[in-house]
Amino acid sequence: MHDINDLPHDGPIKIEEGIYYMGQFKHEMRHGKGKQIWQDGSLYEGFWYQDKANFYGRLIHPDGDMYEGEWEDDKASGMGKYIHKEGGIY
Repeated sequence: MHDINDLPHDGPIKIEEGIYYMGQFKHEMRHGKGKQIWQDGSLYEGFWYQDKANFYGRLIHPDGDMYEGEWEDDKASGMGKYIHKEGGIY
């Protein structure tokens, strides 16, 4: 049997003012696959480990720019690509 905190939640959970998360939890931390939305419209979709973005995900900025690739402790790290809304890829 799973603890309630280890299951996906049905709706967005308010993490702090202007930040909402929907996805898996473990021991009351974001852990597994999930999505986080900030008040400015930024969106992270990907994997979480012990309450931080880790492994693989994508961050879409409010202006349309996007980073997709590897993450470590809430920071883009390792292999990935940054795509500008005008089409430039780095």
